[in-house]
Amino acid sequence: MAVFKKKEKIIIFIIFPILLYLLIVVLSNFIFFLSNDNTNYNKVNINVINNDTSSIEDTIIDNNSNSNVIENTFNNEENTIIDNKTNIKEEEIVKDEGNKKYISLTFDDGPSSNTIELVNLLESYNSSATFFMVGNRMKSRKEMVKAVYNSNSEVGSHSYSHKNMTKISEKEINYELNATNSIYHEITNDYLKLFRPPYGSYNEQLLHKDYIVVTWNVDTEDWKVKDRDKVYNHVIKNACDGCIVLMHEIHKPTIEAMKLIIPKLKEMNYEIVSVSKLMEIKNYTHNSNKVIRHMK
Repeated sequence: MAVFKKKEKIIIFIIFPILLYLLIVVLSNFIFFLSNDNTNYNKVNINVINNDTSSIEDTIIDNNSNSNVIENTFNNEENTIIDNKTNIKEEEIVKDEGNKKYISLTFDDGPSSNTIELVNLLESYNSSATFFMVGNRMKSRKEMVKAVYNSNSEVGSHSYSHKNMTKISEKEINYELNATNSIYHEITNDYLKLFRPPYGSYNEQLLHKDYIVVTWNVDTEDWKVKDRDKVYNHVIKNACDGCIVLMHEIHKPTIEAMKLIIPKLKEMNYEIVSVSKLMEIKNYTHNSNKVIRHMK
């Protein structure tokens, strides 16, 4: 066995353990540092996630507490977006004159207290319509007949007393037509050319009279619904090039609907014209054995 010198013993038993201890300490600190840094990093991420989650949860809570307000706002925004898209599309159509369309709006049972307002509304949009008037009402409202006659619009006959033409004799038919035409001539010094049979009812006898018989292909049933929005929606939904639309000027909701219908049809690139003007534009040749429902 070798005998260690005193100095060598000091190195082995005193200094070496101290160095080993220091090395262990250094390595431990280094490992702790790395571990602690990673933990802090994770804590930071966790805090960020937790903060975001808290914000989201807060938002959800707020939304729930004001659900009606939020829902209404969303619906309004959604409607606005849809309207904007529609307007953009329609504006593009308006610029294309090749897509110009024509529609005839017609009004039965006048003249009435609404006639002048309706005429002025049409004139303000450079539009025209056909007013199918009842003879016994024309007698007491001559100024309203003149107002239509002197505008871009026109007057048509709707019989003298609004009788069903299929349920009366030929003599009575002649009276219903002639009496109305006589009153109109007295007021305007002109004669009626268009006739709309009450209830849209006609027979062969009527077709052989000296009138162009006009019915319709779009019936708003405004006399039944008497609702502005329903009348508006029906016209806009069913509008078509060459369409003839039936309405009644005696109902106030119809006049209110017209304030929305006219500008909307204009946006949709429609020209709103009288039946006679529509015939001219469409180069329509009337066949006396047929009723005009539309000019598509």
